[in-house]
Amino acid sequence: MRAGNSLKDILRRRRLNVLGVNSGTSMDGLDLTLLRIDDRRPSPRFRVLATGQNAIPGRIRRALMSAASTDTLDKHELIALDMALGRAIAAAARSIMRRHPVDVIASHGQTVAHYPKSSPALWRGPTTLQIGSLDVIAHLSGRVTVGDFRAADTAAGGMGAPLSGYYHHLLFGTGCIVLNLGGIANISVSQYSRGRLRVIAFDIGPGNMISDELARRLLGRPFDRHGREAMRGTAIAPALRRVLNHPYFRRRPPKTCGREEFGAAFVEQSVLRRGASSDKPADWLATAVEITARATERAISRWIKPITSLRRLIVSGGGGCNRALMRRLRDLLIGWELVGSDEFGIPPQFVEPAGFAILAHETLRGRAGNLGSATGGKPAVLGVIAQPYTG
Repeated sequence: MRAGNSLKDILRRRRLNVLGVNSGTSMDGLDLTLLRIDDRRPSPRFRVLATGQNAIPGRIRRALMSAASTDTLDKHELIALDMALGRAIAAAARSIMRRHPVDVIASHGQTVAHYPKSSPALWRGPTTLQIGSLDVIAHLSGRVTVGDFRAADTAAGGMGAPLSGYYHHLLFGTGCIVLNLGGIANISVSQYSRGRLRVIAFDIGPGNMISDELARRLLGRPFDRHGREAMRGTAIAPALRRVLNHPYFRRRPPKTCGREEFGAAFVEQSVLRRGASSDKPADWLATAVEITARATERAISRWIKPITSLRRLIVSGGGGCNRALMRRLRDLLIGWELVGSDEFGIPPQFVEPAGFAILAHETLRGRAGNLGSATGGKPAVLGVIAQPYTG
């Protein structure tokens, strides 16, 4: 263990190296961003020190996919999966720690259940569950670990997601619109109105989720790299109309969604149902791209353009590397400038782990991490802190 890595020591220091680790909805691996955070007021300063990607061991990944796709879980298997994923996250963190000093680990964990609207009678509010044991990570890494960010927001009356609006504001500054194209696509707007900060964020709908599921089924691959297959296809109009008729797209923000709405069951029942009108995988992948692009354009037209004159969109998330998707977004968003987050020093796939590093830092400082009109919850200090033994 690095000397002075106790929670007591960390709380004394203004400058910290915080390693954010994220496993997104696509479950295609662990993304890591090491951020140096200088806690200057009124605005902290950030510097990316390192990034990395680690594969999730195949057996764990398959178990995660199964857990996230079923309503029935064996409790022993779930607990074991929680611990095993914690061990995998700790191993990924150590791969960065061998090359760089790390003070704190921020782990989002893996969402295996997300119910933003209805819940059983025992708790009449949104519920969400992320696994990846924080205690295992802290024990194996020897670092203070912060995670389980979403539960505090649901306790405060929120939907638990998206949490991106506040950290997008801190990373990219006031007066920005950020589109995150992860498994789920979300968008955030940050601006001052009458001298007060206004942060709005919401989930648009599926980002890469449908494309990834189709790639697994039709190509035997985890995703369509760079959208190469989609670039060769033509969107299937009946499937496109069916999906875009989903009531989620008409719902007003704040709103959030996940695998429960747009996962494997949805692909089976709504995208592929009524027979295949094409036997070409490229056409189905082009359809998935078109769904995301059309849903994004509609959300921007309905909910973003009326509240801001900004016409510059910062794109983050793995979907920013999908050339077919980016081409369609540029076609549809006439008059908009689309720029990658890498122009701000953070490659698109590493913005989310950087964001969770920021949320962990805010937690350690006792500051709310869910500010803004995103989740519907009251301000809350997000996350749970796990400590390694320092005796």
